[in-house]
Amino acid sequence: MGLGGLLAIVALLIGGVAWALLSAAWHLPGSARLSADPNPVPAGPELGSTMISWQGPAGAFAQVYVSVDGEPEQLLAQGPSGSAEAPWIATDREYEFRLYAGTDHRSRLSTVRVSRASAGPGAESFPWPGVLALWLVALALAGWAWSRSP
Repeated sequence: MGLGGLLAIVALLIGGVAWALLSAAWHLPGSARLSADPNPVPAGPELGSTMISWQGPAGAFAQVYVSVDGEPEQLLAQGPSGSAEAPWIATDREYEFRLYAGTDHRSRLSTVRVSRASAGPGAESFPWPGVLALWLVALALAGWAWSRSP
């Protein structure tokens, strides 16, 4: 096996390990989670909406607060886990959702920033993780092909 083949194997291993670590971090039992879907919220003529989902650590009680443009936080939802719709997402505003352990509002577990895409071409977010994965596969294939050349 030549240098190209070795580089191909290393690229595939690095890509696979990175993907596994990112996937596992979301699914660790006992870990607190907070997410927004979709994020960014697609552009449109009306207010946008995103679904906020959370899970407290090891199923413990938690609270989700939101701050709009750095203003004081407002309670959005609470419980060990769940989902809550935020149907008031406006363009050109910054929303920060924060997950806190318990009800004392002192131990922040996670934060998710949500924005709304501006109208116009290219307003959707670019899928960087997918592009990176494709680049690693292409690099691996190029290395493999190079190692096979005479």
